[in-house]
Amino acid sequence: MSEIEHQSKSGAYIKRNKITLFDFAESMIDEQLALNEIRISSYDRKKATLNMLKPIYDIPIQDITEDIIKKFFIENIDYSQSCIDKIYQLLSYVFKCSIKKGIIAKNPMEDLKKPKSKQKQVKVRGLTIDEQSKLIYVLKNNDILYSEAMLLSLFTGMRMGEVCALCVEDIDFSKKAINVCKTVTRGANNTTTVNDTKTEAGMRLLHINDDIVQFLKNLIGDKTSGLLFTSANGKIVTTQQVNYNYSKALETLILLTAP
Repeated sequence: MSEIEHQSKSGAYIKRNKITLFDFAESMIDEQLALNEIRISSYDRKKATLNMLKPIYDIPIQDITEDIIKKFFIENIDYSQSCIDKIYQLLSYVFKCSIKKGIIAKNPMEDLKKPKSKQKQVKVRGLTIDEQSKLIYVLKNNDILYSEAMLLSLFTGMRMGEVCALCVEDIDFSKKAINVCKTVTRGANNTTTVNDTKTEAGMRLLHINDDIVQFLKNLIGDKTSGLLFTSANGKIVTTQQVNYNYSKALETLILLTAP
C-alpha cells in the first residue's frame, strides 16, 4: 500500500487494466485504417500478423513480460525472417501505444533485440537466357495450369500478384499499355482479395510490344471485363496456386535440360 501511495503521489501509478494484447492491437490497427494511415492491404497483413500471436494474445498487456515475449520467439524461431520482423514490429508498436495511453509504464521489449530466424536460407538465382527460352517452350507446349499467367509475368516483368489481379479494363490496346494498379493479397482469415499495389511506386503504366498485344488479345478473346485469370470455380487465382504449378513447369524444364 505504501508503494502504491508513493506511485500515486509521483504520478507513476498505473491503474489495473485487463485489456488483452489482441483487443488492444486490434483497436490500434482498426484506428490506423479509419484514419487512413494504412491501406486495406496493410490492414489485412497486420491482422494476419496479429493472428500469429495467438499463443500470447489473450494475456492482458499489463501482464506481458520480456520473458513471455522471449519464450514466444524461441518457440517460433523457425518462422521466416520476414514473419519474425512483422511480429516484432507489431509488438513494438502495440507496447509503444500502450505507454502513450497510460496502460503500462515500461515497454517489455525495451531491451529485446529482434530475433534471427533459424529457417534455412534458400539460394535464389535468375534463369539464364537459354533457360528462359526453354521455359517458354515448356509453358507453351505442356498442359500446365496457369501457364498463361506465368508467360505474361515472363514477358512483362510483372509480379505474380499483379498478374493475378489484372483485369481486361486495365489493358489499353490502342496505347499498347497495361495499367498496373492492383495486386492480389491474402487477408487475416486466409481470404484472397484484390487491392491497390503496396506502394504508389508500384502503380505504373507498362508499355508492351506487338507480340504481347497479340498474346493478350488471344488470351482475352470475347471477354469485355473482369479478371484475366480465375480458378475453375471462378475465384481469384492466388500467387500460391501459380507457384505450385510453376514448380511443375520447372521440373519439366530440368528434364528437358538434363544431359
